[in-house]
Amino acid sequence: MSRPLLLYGVGKQTSHAAQKILTITSTHGRASYVQAAYQRVCEFFNQLKAIAPQLTPLQCWYRILSEAMKKYLQGAILKPPDLTNSAC
Repeated sequence: MSRPLLLYGVGKQTSHAAQKILTITSTHGRASYVQAAYQRVCEFFNQLKAIAPQLTPLQCWYRILSEAMKKYLQGAILKPPDLTNSAC
C-alpha cells in the first residue's frame, strides 16, 4: 500500500444513534486493492476494540505499532517494557 493510493480517497463521516460511520470512496483505478486494505485495518481495530478493556493504554499502543510494523516484525507482537520492575 502506498500513500498516493490513499490520497484518492474521499471520506465522509455520518452519525446515527450515537454511532459514527466513516465512509471512504476511492476514485483510483486500484480501488478494490485499496478497499481490501481498508477492510484489514477495520478488522484490526474491531479486534482491538474487543480486547481493549483488558489492556492498558500502553499495551494498546504497542498492539497498534505491532500491526503497523507487521511486515518488518514478521508477525511478532511488540511487548511494552515491564515498568513494575524498574530499578530506580
